[in-house]
Amino acid sequence: MDLTLFYRGPLVANGKPDDKHLIRSYLHPQLKELWEHEPLSRMKELLDPDRKPENPPGGNSLIFESGGHSFACLVSKRLHTTASLDITLLRPEKIGNILTQSGDLDNRLKTLLDALSMPRHENQISKAWQPSAEEIPFYCLLEDDGLVTRVNIDSRRWLNPSARSDSEVVLLIHVRTTTHRKTYENFDF
Repeated sequence: MDLTLFYRGPLVANGKPDDKHLIRSYLHPQLKELWEHEPLSRMKELLDPDRKPENPPGGNSLIFESGGHSFACLVSKRLHTTASLDITLLRPEKIGNILTQSGDLDNRLKTLLDALSMPRHENQISKAWQPSAEEIPFYCLLEDDGLVTRVNIDSRRWLNPSARSDSEVVLLIHVRTTTHRKTYENFDF
């Protein structure tokens, strides 16, 4: 499956839970909308939190619990799926400054990968977040960032004089999901 996610906002190095949640919140409605279209619209049973391997036989749910919250993760160990990412990063910094201004690239990338994943522990969840009805479950791309098999980043200068800070970016995140073990449930992934 191929999809493209869009984000505009701050991308800081060594992001805190609030920084990552801001990105997750921006992507949540896009991922939720994805489940309304083929092929995922035919697979809504994967969003049943009571679905277990024994009920029905072979069934899996893509709903995960963390810190008292429900998360729906498209890419998961349960379905033997992985993701490769091609990221276009537009930033308001001079050419060549991505490694020196607004934090180095690897720490900004770590913030992004964490934000693409559901928080695994309660201390990774923004303390200020109280999910609305529209955020139950909360949609994330990844169960875990260890399911990313490849990352390619194309960094370009963003010519926007109204950018609020050097950490503000525009991201186009092209995601290609693959399976490493075919099952009935992951056939369309």
